[in-house]
Amino acid sequence: MRAVTAVAHEATFKQSTAVEFAREEWGDHTTEVILRAATTQATITDPGWAGSLARAATGDFIASLAPISAGAKLLEQAPRVTLDGYRQLNIPQRVGAIAPDQVGWVAEGKSIPVLQFALGSRPLGPVKKLAGIAVVTRDIAESSAAQQVIAQVLRENTAMSLDAALFSTASANTSRPAGILAGVAALTAATGGGEAAMMADLAALAEAISGATASLVFAANPAQANAIRLFRGTTFPPEVQVWSSIAIPAGTVIALDPAAFCSGFGSVPDEISSTVAMLQMNTAPPDDPLAGPTTQSLWQVDCIATMLKLRCAWTWRVDNAVAWVQGASW
Repeated sequence: MRAVTAVAHEATFKQSTAVEFAREEWGDHTTEVILRAATTQATITDPGWAGSLARAATGDFIASLAPISAGAKLLEQAPRVTLDGYRQLNIPQRVGAIAPDQVGWVAEGKSIPVLQFALGSRPLGPVKKLAGIAVVTRDIAESSAAQQVIAQVLRENTAMSLDAALFSTASANTSRPAGILAGVAALTAATGGGEAAMMADLAALAEAISGATASLVFAANPAQANAIRLFRGTTFPPEVQVWSSIAIPAGTVIALDPAAFCSGFGSVPDEISSTVAMLQMNTAPPDDPLAGPTTQSLWQVDCIATMLKLRCAWTWRVDNAVAWVQGASW
C-alpha cells in the first residue's frame, strides 16, 4: 500500500518521483526494501529469486487480512501455489482410503513390497478475479493518514468479500469460485442451548470429518466463536483453532482441515492508482462504465482512485474434509 500511495502522490502532485516521496515520507528499513525491489524492472518474470519475491508479495497481502478474516487464515495455512501465467492447474489427489499396512516391516534379506497407488486429480481453477476500487479526495491524500485510510478500507472490504465467498454454499459461476460448503449438506444442530448443545454440535462436526483428515479447525460467526473460546482449557481443548467472521451467518459453525484445502493466486495483487480515470461511482456498476447516470471524472472532482485486483482459485484436495451446522441453539 505504500507503493500505491507513492505512485498516487507522483501522479497527483508532480513535485517528486514515487521513490523520492517514499524515502521522504517513510524513510525506514521497510521503505528501503520496497525501493530496492522496485529498481529491478524484471522482478516479476525472472525465473530465479524474483519469482519467489512475487509469491511472497501475495502471501504477505493474504497474511495482512488474517487478523480480520477467517478466510485469510484458511488460505494462509492451506497449501498454496502460484497461478501466475496459468488459467487452471490440476492438483494430484489420492483415490480411496490410505491402507495402514501397505508399507510394512521387512526382515533382512527379504523382498520389499512394491506399492501401487490410485491417483486422480482435482482442478484448481479456472482463475477468478476479486477486485474493488476505493476513491478518496485530494484533501485526504494530502494528509499523513492517506496510506492507512486507503489500506484499511481496501483490506476490510477485501476480507469481508473473501469470507462471504469462501464460507458459502454457492456454486461456481463465471465470476467466482464455489464456496467451500457447496454440495455439503448441513448437519442437524443440537437443541436446548447452553454448553451441552455446543459440545454436541462440536463433537458431531469433528466426527463428520474424522474419517478424511486428522486436523481440526472451527470457523463460526463471532457469537458462536466467542462462546467456544470461553470454554477453552475446560471442556474444550485449547489447541484447536477457532476462527470468527461476521460474514458467516449467526448460528453457523464449520469444521474443516486447512491441510485438505488448496488455493492458488496470481503472483502479486494488482494495485493501480489514477487521478484522471472516468469511474461509474456505483457498488454494482453496469458493464459499460459510461452508460450509467453516476459516471464521474476523477480529474474534475480532484480525487484519487486505487484499484485492488487479485486473481485466485481454490479447491479441496481431500473429499469430506469439511462439515457444518446451521441454526445452532447456543
